[in-house]
Amino acid sequence: MERVLWILVFFLYSNAWGDPMVDRFQLLEDRFTSEELFSPLGHDFVFDLSLGGNRNILDITDEAKDIADKELSRQKKLEEAQKFLKKHNNSEQFLRSSFKFGIPLPSFNLFKLQVSPSFRLSGTGGILIQLRGQEATMNNIAKFLPANVPPLLSEKVVEHFQAIPTGEDIVQWLIDNDKEVADLPGVNSLVGRYFMPEKEAATAQVEHYIKAEATSGFYLDYKANDRWNGHFNLYALGRADFGIRADAQTVYQNSKILTDIPDDRNTTVHAMADYYLRYTNKDLRLLAGIEEIKLGEVDNNEEKGGSLRFNRGPLLRVHGDYTYGNDNIHWSPFVGIHKRGGYSLGEGAYGGITLGARVKNDRVGLYARGQWDKEYFTISPHMRLLFMQLGYLLKLPTTSEKDGIKLAAMHAVHFRLFF
Repeated sequence: MERVLWILVFFLYSNAWGDPMVDRFQLLEDRFTSEELFSPLGHDFVFDLSLGGNRNILDITDEAKDIADKELSRQKKLEEAQKFLKKHNNSEQFLRSSFKFGIPLPSFNLFKLQVSPSFRLSGTGGILIQLRGQEATMNNIAKFLPANVPPLLSEKVVEHFQAIPTGEDIVQWLIDNDKEVADLPGVNSLVGRYFMPEKEAATAQVEHYIKAEATSGFYLDYKANDRWNGHFNLYALGRADFGIRADAQTVYQNSKILTDIPDDRNTTVHAMADYYLRYTNKDLRLLAGIEEIKLGEVDNNEEKGGSLRFNRGPLLRVHGDYTYGNDNIHWSPFVGIHKRGGYSLGEGAYGGITLGARVKNDRVGLYARGQWDKEYFTISPHMRLLFMQLGYLLKLPTTSEKDGIKLAAMHAVHFRLFF
């Protein structure tokens, strides 16, 4: 038992930092998925959609694309790209979407447990864009190429870092000056995409990270008695990600730098499991669980698409709330925390209160939730009407910046049908 506790403590306090874009993306994603604790899917036919993030992200991607498409001289385009990066310097934009589809299966009893299984499909996609002043050095130049390029190409750009002129097409220069690169199969398809940034100078750069996931499997809600219940999930999870960094030299020459996704993706499929245990005592509810327990790898596309940048471990959640009021009107203060490698305990902590009014066994109701975490105050009203649920979420920054990046408000909408 003592060894288990030490393992748990190590998991909680180890952060496995090493890729700030991946860590930041996953913190924002885990905060959004924490909202699902307040509205579980249940043992129903379910169709669920959500979309959330910063409102200006599409404006930024369109603005970057327009610079390269303008009929201007190379120097004018470069100046426009530099103005664009300086205009949005020290900012971030985040966007995510998700869908879920669930089909209930017949319930049964197993070892004195009442089990209610469902088959579910889900998909999630998101993008994080950050703009900040950084230096391009020999140590980070490989980040100006995507992970799916041949490893030799990444090695060669480091080897020839000082020789490749600023603004030069990286791949074309390597083809012209390095026979090993010239002999790489398919290398010509990478020409015209990635350009050498300014070296050893803190210039404004844009970096993005994209991650998409899909799951398919069985979700089993179980009940032991009136106080103890939970759920166990067994499913396949397919994941792919992509990211790149660029400065003005690439922005003005590649109109798709923020939207282009490689044809050969690093899709990796794992067998996964989740486990949650819930304790209910009258108005008190306590929940603890662990998600994305990796059981084994099923398939990968590393040979063509490279390795995943996302390599964080499982997600741990602990949540508690207490309900006051009656069957129709109630208020529930709550606290909780979510944690996985890449961000701290404090960044995953939250607390707040839910206010609600409901009738017809909770099939009709109005709810409003206020929630605080280390960076945002979240306001979330939603309505439930028989077989439909509509919700809106607003995240307002409570601090002006995070690691030098200015924070902006985020919005989300949520729609669900359940029968």
